[in-house]
Amino acid sequence: VGTQARRHMVAEILYYANDYIKMKTLAERLGVSYSTIRNDVDILSLTYNIISKAGFDGGVLLEFKERNSDSLTQMKRHRYFVYAYHTESPKVQEVKGCYAPVAFSFTDAAVRVHNRNLFAPTSAYRCMASIQCDGRRIRQCELPDWNVEPLGAKEFALPFEALGVDPDALQGECCLEIAFCLKEDTSWAKAGHEVAFGQKVWGKMQESHTQRPGPLTVIQGNLNVGVSGRDFSLLFSKLHGGLLSYRWQGQEMLSAVPKPNFWRAPTDNDVGNRMGARYGQWKLASLYSCFEETPAVRVEKDRVELTLLYHLATQPASDCTVRYIVSAEGKIRMTLSYTPVQGLTEMPEFGLSFQMDADFDQCTWYGMGPEETYCDRCTGAKLGVFASTTQEALSRYLRPQECGNRTGVRWAKVMRKDGTGLLFETRKPMDFSALPYTPHELENARHSFELPRAGKTVVRTALRQMGVGGDNTWGAFTHDPYLIHCQPGERMEFEVIVSALSHEEGGSQDANVSFEAPPMTILTPLDDCAMNLGKLPDEVFASGTLGNGCGIEPDEDTVYPILDWISPHWMHASKAL
Repeated sequence: VGTQARRHMVAEILYYANDYIKMKTLAERLGVSYSTIRNDVDILSLTYNIISKAGFDGGVLLEFKERNSDSLTQMKRHRYFVYAYHTESPKVQEVKGCYAPVAFSFTDAAVRVHNRNLFAPTSAYRCMASIQCDGRRIRQCELPDWNVEPLGAKEFALPFEALGVDPDALQGECCLEIAFCLKEDTSWAKAGHEVAFGQKVWGKMQESHTQRPGPLTVIQGNLNVGVSGRDFSLLFSKLHGGLLSYRWQGQEMLSAVPKPNFWRAPTDNDVGNRMGARYGQWKLASLYSCFEETPAVRVEKDRVELTLLYHLATQPASDCTVRYIVSAEGKIRMTLSYTPVQGLTEMPEFGLSFQMDADFDQCTWYGMGPEETYCDRCTGAKLGVFASTTQEALSRYLRPQECGNRTGVRWAKVMRKDGTGLLFETRKPMDFSALPYTPHELENARHSFELPRAGKTVVRTALRQMGVGGDNTWGAFTHDPYLIHCQPGERMEFEVIVSALSHEEGGSQDANVSFEAPPMTILTPLDDCAMNLGKLPDEVFASGTLGNGCGIEPDEDTVYPILDWISPHWMHASKAL
């Protein structure tokens, strides 16, 4: 067998072994040298949790850490959805959604609840309702009377009255969520664990308005075009073909020129169906596109427009354009346009790629999440505001490949820990990812230790990325509805609005901590758990930084407020919520 297959066999043997295994025995059974096995184990130790101890014959005995019969049985049953070191992979989110015991069908005024359980009614769970506007939760309540018998279905009116809201008075993009959660602890999950959810989305997200316009100055040179305004300056390079510098309040936001991107790192499924052989010219188009050195520039009173033409390395030859529109407030509206020509294949992705310094590693987005999603793998995801780092978004698959994508993204922030960074917005939901590597760097590595040292943040915004497929991993293609077809003559366009974030707009990642609060029982009045903020045994709250109010330090998982109030933000410090 090959090197990669042999190492996979070593990992499997160590995992399923009932006792320590001698390295010498492994070498003999696999027909390789002792030094080869030792090298394999050293490499596997970078990914897997392997321990060793000296053997009586001078060899080394090996074993996986923290094994027990229950987790071993579950690993054997679901080993494709967890990593070798017993943590969940992003695939679990999708599996959970597909196997949810309760399904929902929404109409304008009602929701039909389908109980898929064979024996348990939905009264065995807590039914919770919540509503959010533009990603901000504003109401939450429990629905104790929502019960459906096993294998039954029942229609309920949308619970706006129980939530105490008028849907017609709500502004922005609204999302009603119904969820069923465990009432009590079980052997596999704690009370409050969500087993099923459904969402109904309506309305249109309100556009952000930045009140910082000022005079716009444009300077055109032989090699560059400079645009500056209040707190920002942009440098467009004719030699490098695009936006070379974006400085906001003296800080550089970009480390490379944004480029059209049509490629993704092949997944295991892509390798199995030879995606690279079919679509490889789109990798060349992403890497080796040529641009016209004289962009079209148009200057108006409160905006500047530049258009660059790229010649793509495809056969037959084709072109695309990237248009920049800079407003007086410093926003950049970028539009990628492409008209397919006859004879070209489907493309893996259609979008724009940005590069920032590595310290821009904090990411917050409003879209589908919390785990990675793709157009054919988003059943288990929900709409909301989520956060992660670029390293957390890098899924730990055995072989580095495409990962970390988010679908349905309305806006995304890529920031430093102090909150400064860039905001990416679209009028139509986009695909988005922020990782430490380019698709080409991921593709070039066969193991995670072969990846280069992370020295940048790569942001990809796209109209769409093709699906990941998965009927099998040895030849099945991605289904046709999830491909990006290039129909000759049909113009394709993708628009993203890029703007800088100040410390106040981005929010410090050290001070603000967001998390998914579990379902809570609200009891009033409060007897004796309340104390003044100044008396709380926590320096953050006691300092008055968070303003006036009442601090609550619950003894259990239930929060007891003083009045029937709504909290738009949850914050926690070391000793208080």
